[in-house]
Amino acid sequence: QIYFAIGLVLGDNLGLNSILGFVESFSANHYCRICRSSKSVMQKMINESSETLRNEVNYDIDINLADSSQTGLNEDCIFNNIPSFHVTRNSVSDFMHDITEGVARYDMALIIKNLIDL
Repeated sequence: QIYFAIGLVLGDNLGLNSILGFVESFSANHYCRICRSSKSVMQKMINESSETLRNEVNYDIDINLADSSQTGLNEDCIFNNIPSFHVTRNSVSDFMHDITEGVARYDMALIIKNLIDL
């Protein structure tokens, strides 16, 4: 027998969504692995809302609903059968795409412009 534990599953956003059973489109209504907020709410969200964070209870409710357009879940993740792991506690993000190629390019442009204008 082989025993192992998973601390986290790391990858790019699309790969993580796929392997963890979430929707595989970031234009979906509920595309976030970490919270249950809709796309329209997330586009205006400034602060994290603890009421919308995914947890094992609301994850099970969403899985049983079996409607990916309302939940963002395609299927129950097989990794949830591993003791001490659940996808709702795997709050890892894709640093390169989210920060380096994401918001940082906009932030750095503003920072450089402000430094030039000094």
